[in-house]
Amino acid sequence: MERNQKSLFILFALYFLLTLLAPVTTAFAATQNHAVSVPKVLDDSENTTLGTLAIREDEDLDGWFRAGDVITINLPSGVEYNTAPNTTADYVYNEADNAYVYSEDGVALDIIVGTDNYISFQIKDIGDGKASESRIYVCFNKNKGSGVDIDEGVTGDIDVEIDAAGTSITSEYITVARIVAGNPTATISRLETIDGNRVAKEAGDSGVISTGPAGGSSNVRGPQITVNSQPVKFNVAPEIKHSRTFGPIRDLAYSLGVPEDGVAWDGITKTATIIKGELVLNLIIGSNLLLVNEEPQKMDVAPYIKESRTMAPVRFIAEALGASVGWDEKNRQIIIKQGS
Repeated sequence: MERNQKSLFILFALYFLLTLLAPVTTAFAATQNHAVSVPKVLDDSENTTLGTLAIREDEDLDGWFRAGDVITINLPSGVEYNTAPNTTADYVYNEADNAYVYSEDGVALDIIVGTDNYISFQIKDIGDGKASESRIYVCFNKNKGSGVDIDEGVTGDIDVEIDAAGTSITSEYITVARIVAGNPTATISRLETIDGNRVAKEAGDSGVISTGPAGGSSNVRGPQITVNSQPVKFNVAPEIKHSRTFGPIRDLAYSLGVPEDGVAWDGITKTATIIKGELVLNLIIGSNLLLVNEEPQKMDVAPYIKESRTMAPVRFIAEALGASVGWDEKNRQIIIKQGS
């Protein structure tokens, strides 16, 4: 009995000692990472645009950005930057014109290493303390200088690696494009998956974007909206917030010529996508950045959800779809004109 007690004591002491000597690591890595869209691209191509990578804080899971965190984005074999990232520039809050990375909610970034194959950047500042659900975007956009070259013979998904060891940022591989034969299209994979999450088009998938053609109950409150002199009918009435008019995104998109299968919703990433021909718009609930064919445009307001509908700023969506927008103060009416 005494011998057994001594053995147990020794085992406990060894376990305690090993625990003390074990390296200290971050207990939880819990950001939400995803591609805003997953375009189809060709192999053996130069200066190609891939989907923008979004890294989002999740306060519920303690996935916070912290000053000093270093994030590395590794490109896969056979894919490299057309122009290596510039390591001398600072990348700061809402600098959407920056070519490789930009951020929201006061998060300031600084590229510390850049090569043809990867980019490493550091979070310099997080603004006024912790910002709830801030986002960092990593671009692969030919119009911003961060496009990529794809070698001949590369096939399948293009997966980039997020390496953020020692931080609360989730390290993982994210698909940002897919290699296809023939001419690529500017659409997301509507019935496939984005980071394992099916893109929803039906009300039963998320209940956030209304279904069916425009023409629900008439707009009886708030400002009236007309397109080419025809009143637009909405399932949820438009309203003015922060001096901007918001309306349900699906009804608005349909009134501007977007086909019925041209509006998609990802309930996991809270991303709404509008597709009209070769034009792709992406909006994220709570974000004031609108992506137009992966080109970031800053809005002064952000979309939100009301009565299970995504409410989007009318002017920004209409103008991104090529329409002109005016305001009739006397009649409290938004006048949208769109070419045939």
